[in-house]
Amino acid sequence: MAEVCDVAANSETIVGTFADDTEMAQQWIEAGAQFVAIGVAAAHLTWQLESVVDAIDR
Repeated sequence: MAEVCDVAANSETIVGTFADDTEMAQQWIEAGAQFVAIGVAAAHLTWQLESVVDAIDR
């Protein structure tokens, strides 16, 4: 992917990709991706609900 980003940068081509989480998104950005989609709506909802349950589950 880093090579793809390098070739794209030299040809003024924008590179975008998908990441499962913010850590992976940061890796893609560091590799040279200009935009990164992070997760899907259902996953974001699940993550948020898990934090709510964690906050009240005592």
